Amino acid sequence: MAKLICSFFILGLVNLAAVSAPSIGGPTGLLEMPTAERLQYQEYNLGVDYLGDARTIDSDLEKSSHYYKLNIGTYDNIEMGVVGGTAPEEGVFLNMKYHVFSEQKQYPVDVAVGLENLTANEGSSLYMVASKLFQTSFTGHVGFRALFEDSVSSALMMGGEYFLNDAISLIVDMIGDDGLYRVNMGARWFAMENLILQTALLDGIGEQSNPRFMIGASISKFL
Repeated sequence: MAKLICSFFILGLVNLAAVSAPSIGGPTGLLEMPTAERLQYQEYNLGVDYLGDARTIDSDLEKSSHYYKLNIGTYDNIEMGVVGGTAPEEGVFLNMKYHVFSEQKQYPVDVAVGLENLTANEGSSLYMVASKLFQTSFTGHVGFRALFEDSVSSALMMGGEYFLNDAISLIVDMIGDDGLYRVNMGARWFAMENLILQTALLDGIGEQSNPRFMIGASISKFL
């Protein structure tokens, strides 16, 4: 009986881990960091996030923003998507992720490369990321991205997701921008089979931090 219960619990975590959620910037991932996880053929996710200043709460619209995003899995391990909202300010941008390979073993390493904000005048980025499942409750991610603005800058990305149980996971990621690193911490609630609710504190560590809170929701289904 104990083995049977354990098997159901493991299967539950694996199934939930397969439910894909978009990052704030659009691609499937953690909070800000894209991961090597990608959508399957004809699978899509749709999400919306609201960001506000964590230090003050007032009616200043410049201190809040929202994002909406849509991703879909296509042939040849490619995930295509769009992201828009009050930020980025230029309009709706394209994202693309290519899943390079996955190891054929119990706890595989997945590798992907991608482009974010592909149609932006500035702020486009190229990234490569590796993701690995450790046991059944924790997935770790590490990668690099090159940000194209006035000049090209590169930064390390790191993060992980830990399942407390079959419905709640904790997330942390770190991503670089303009020579500084932001550390984000949050949680996801797998409220229904295809619905994910999440909340987070963004850039909440360090003297030069600009803490913001985020709440969001996403769905993931097949066409």
